[in-house]
Amino acid sequence: MGSLLGVLPSFDPLNFNQLRPSDPSNPCKLMPVTYHSSHIRTPPPPDQVITTETKFTY
Repeated sequence: MGSLLGVLPSFDPLNFNQLRPSDPSNPCKLMPVTYHSSHIRTPPPPDQVITTETKFTY
């Protein structure tokens, strides 16, 4: 009987170097989550929140 620990997620990046898509003819296309402006005048998306200070609640 195999170990149950073998199916748990791992934080070791070397364990992910052999991952392959289940269907090679249909590769996964991921979209970037972070917005990168193409130049300074490009405004960020309206739903993006940028914080530079930590707010403390007392």
